[in-house]
Parts: sequence; structure tokens; C-alpha cells
Amino acid sequence: MQKGVLLSVNPDAHSIAGLYDIQYGVLAAQKGGLTKSFNLSSFTLAELEEYLAQVKTIKRQVQ
Repeated sequence: MQKGVLLSVNPDAHSIAGLYDIQYGVLAAQKGGLTKSFNLSSFTLAELEEYLAQVKTIKRQVQ
């Protein structure tokens, strides 16, 4: 978070039962101090679309 990097908490599930394993990732993220604003998986659809548009714009500027 100090570097401004977004993280994403995902279960990496290989079956439907594995979806519940996300609780362990969430607990680890909370223990590490991850906040909603740095957790990509906490973004609303509108926030995600805005973020992706910003990334796309930055990529175009770099090229």
C-alpha cells in the first residue's frame, strides 16, 4: 500500500467448494492492514471501470 499498488483477494478456487476459502485471504489481508481502497476486489463495478479506463489511458501515454 505504501507503493500505491492495488491488491486483489481471491480464493483461487478450482471448485465451487473452494470459493469459501476466500475467508483465509480476507483474514490475512486484514491482518496485514489492507484497506478497501487498495483492494481491487472491493471495488464496485463503476470503480473498477474507472480504474481500468485510467490504466488504459496511462498505457496509451507510455506507448
